Formats: sequence, structure tokens, C-alpha cells
Amino acid sequence: MLRLRKILLLKWPYIILFLTSCLFVIFYYKTNLYSKYQGTEKEVTGIIQEISFDGSYLAMTIKGKEKIMTSYYAKTEEELMLLKKELSLGDTILLKGAFITPNTTKNFNSFSYQKYLKQKKIFYCMQVESITRIKKN
Repeated sequence: MLRLRKILLLKWPYIILFLTSCLFVIFYYKTNLYSKYQGTEKEVTGIIQEISFDGSYLAMTIKGKEKIMTSYYAKTEEELMLLKKELSLGDTILLKGAFITPNTTKNFNSFSYQKYLKQKKIFYCMQVESITRIKKN
């Protein structure tokens, strides 16, 4: 009991614990600051993590090599109904389209969508031309 009390009264174990936790936090937030995509790809395969419909607009977050925000506009009402019926979370899909880098802010100290996505480790948005489901969840 006396030995445990002496150990708990020492300052160096707390200092070492504090320093290692600080190093862990720094390495955790500084890793993965660059995209695994080149930005010139035309096809991407990934798993749907988030999906939302707003009128004829379909927004998804997919996980391929990394997370990508996608946007797609349905051309007809039938296509929209088919997408709502077919796509669900966890489905593996093939997207064809073009990568777009998010816009930076033009005004000082205003909201930056690019920084917001970078904090979520999303480096590219994709304007989708066609969606093909490869595997159902």
C-alpha cells in the first residue's frame, strides 16, 4: 500500500502520459491530409454511406479508396423512383462522372466548404453521370 502511494505521488508518470497523448493527437489529426485519388478518374466504385433525395437531386457520400461527396440529377421521374427503390445504404455502386474540387471561400473569415470537407477527410466531389449498382447490401 505504501509503495503504491509513493508511485502515485511521483510526477514523471503523469508527464510521460501527457506527452504521449499529445503526440498521439498530433499524429492522428495530421495523417491522411492528401487524397488517394488523382482527380482525373472517370469511374469510381464504392459503398454508399449516406444518401439523400431532394426533388430530382440525389446526394451521396460513398467510400471507395476514401470518402467522396457525389451529386446526381435524375433526368426523369421514373429514373428518380427507380433510384429511390434500388439504392440503399451499404450497396456497392459504380459511378461514372467527373471529379470536382470544392470551391474555396472568396471572403475573409467566411464559411469554407473545402475546409469543412477536408476536416471530414473528403477531398473531392463528383458530378455523376450514371449510377450502376454492383452488389446489394
